[in-house]
Amino acid sequence: MWKTVGFWFLIFCAVSAASRLYREPPDPELQLVRAVSRTIVRYGSIISDRFRSPLLVDSFAQDRRARHQQQDCLDGVLRSVEREFPVQFHCHTKPSHHERAVMLSLILIDGRIALRKFLNHMDERFDTSGIFWIVLFDPNSSEKFSNQYELLQHILENFWHKQILYVFIFVISESNGVQLYSFFPYDQNVCGFVQPVLLDWQKDRLFRSRLPQLYGCPLRIGTFENPPFIMIAKDAQGHAYLRGIEGNLINTISKRLNFTLTIVSPPENDQWGQLGEDGNNTGLMKLLLDGSVDFGISSLGLTEKRMTLLSPGTFHFTTDLIFAVPSGRQYSAFEKLFLPLSAGTWYVVCGFLVGALITIAFVKVQKSRVQDFVFGLNIRTPTLNLLSVLFGGSSVRCPTRNFARTLLMLWTLCTLVVRTAYQGSLYKYLQAPKNFSAPSTIDAIQREGLYFYMLDIDLQYFVNYPRVFDRIRFFSHQYSATVEKMEQIGREELDGALLTLVDSVAFHNQVYPPEDFIQITREVVCTFPMVIYYPKHSLLKRIFDQEIKKLRTTGLMQLWASRYGNYDFLRRTKMTALTKPLSVGHLAGAFELYGVLLTLSGIVFLVEVIAKRSGQVGIAVERIQYPEGGAIACYFSCGKPIRC
Repeated sequence: MWKTVGFWFLIFCAVSAASRLYREPPDPELQLVRAVSRTIVRYGSIISDRFRSPLLVDSFAQDRRARHQQQDCLDGVLRSVEREFPVQFHCHTKPSHHERAVMLSLILIDGRIALRKFLNHMDERFDTSGIFWIVLFDPNSSEKFSNQYELLQHILENFWHKQILYVFIFVISESNGVQLYSFFPYDQNVCGFVQPVLLDWQKDRLFRSRLPQLYGCPLRIGTFENPPFIMIAKDAQGHAYLRGIEGNLINTISKRLNFTLTIVSPPENDQWGQLGEDGNNTGLMKLLLDGSVDFGISSLGLTEKRMTLLSPGTFHFTTDLIFAVPSGRQYSAFEKLFLPLSAGTWYVVCGFLVGALITIAFVKVQKSRVQDFVFGLNIRTPTLNLLSVLFGGSSVRCPTRNFARTLLMLWTLCTLVVRTAYQGSLYKYLQAPKNFSAPSTIDAIQREGLYFYMLDIDLQYFVNYPRVFDRIRFFSHQYSATVEKMEQIGREELDGALLTLVDSVAFHNQVYPPEDFIQITREVVCTFPMVIYYPKHSLLKRIFDQEIKKLRTTGLMQLWASRYGNYDFLRRTKMTALTKPLSVGHLAGAFELYGVLLTLSGIVFLVEVIAKRSGQVGIAVERIQYPEGGAIACYFSCGKPIRC
């Protein structure tokens, strides 16, 4: 009995050993299902939990056998993943506006034609920043590819053309089983093109960063000369490089991400250009839409049409859109003499003078005792005394009557206060440059009859301000046209105001001489955030935005802006006296006034000389000086002004 049991035990062991030595090779399709399922579950569950995204499934096949293979594979995959996250089949209808884009996509194809069908049916349901799992079955025999590598490269190039980065292709190899391919557009030996890379789907970290740096690859930047934001210069070797506020930003990002720049300027110097309704695009907008550049920058603002056709990045600098206006005619040396007192104060002073002169004229026609009571005894030139005390002169003959002394004391006290305040302010105004007030609002510009000069793309800011439409003047996008308009404003040769940015005015005021200084309106048209524009679905947007957010918090943009502009006109502080002695130029107005008064005194002297020699003129002058009867006869009889 024991011999029988031992015999059968030996037979069992032999069969077990033989079965271990010989196994039937595994089914390649089962391996494919296992590889796809495990990879999707491993990585897709993380994406699904984070973005609440289902798995979007679609399949395309030209060959019937491939269609059956796709069905079998899809059944196996869905049984494995249905418990991890929801599955949604792609419906080839127009997506609704409320439907969210899907981050996970499983696409089954059998070659180039099937791929083209999928790309043609691809819509907003697919998020291009998400993950695309591609399962490639035996390609159709009618497709002419020398090897599988060319087909893989063709598929990946189509996805790269749509700026889809995370693409993984599963294929079945007769010798190596299931293989997984993807691509890295920027690597040690790759710069912006597709080269299929074999990955180990069981061991490799499939979702490591694809763009940690750009390995010194060149990127095409669309820009143009636009100080102080973009200034293009050349080094000793003749290579162009960027300066300016945004130029420094791009240089910093290029160092951090390790890429070089190839500067591409718009043809015919069209600068920003337009997005035409019929596809007739111009300038920088055309370069971005055509994909001729990787990104564009040059004080670009946010507009609805640009945001629809292009991809704007996060804002990197914020400024104000305003009107640049002439500083106003500079005050002459003579006009500066009136600046220390306001218009109301001058009216009060002149009112006092006019009242005093009227009083003197009225008292002059009164009797002698009235004149002696008001003017004082032996005061015969009250008008001259009035002006002498006003200008700080001394009174040669003081009045003896109490009322006259009281009037003199009150007048001296009044003029002393006015003179002190006037002289204290005059020292400051004689030295400081002073201009007439520039218009500070849009309504003020209109009241002065000025025009509004702007680019045609700026008309959008005045949709709700239609009353300025008839005074708008458009000018060319050419850089020379913008500079010319700015220079004309500085020279006060432009019959209007220029719509521009605050920083452009600051740059002009720093570069050009003080006499060409430009002011701005206090009324801001709008706040102007600047962004970088990329072609639609550009992969650079994500990594550039990360760097811009880091730089924005450091305050570097404001530091660079202060280096390229003179922002003194924004402070609007009161003038302060300069700590230097007055020069002859500062006193030119006083000399002019002295010359006028000297001329007037000379004329009076000539009239007196003529009056002494001419009887009629003498009578007229005597009547002005001595209205009382009999004075003229006494004057000419004894030659002295004796009362008769």
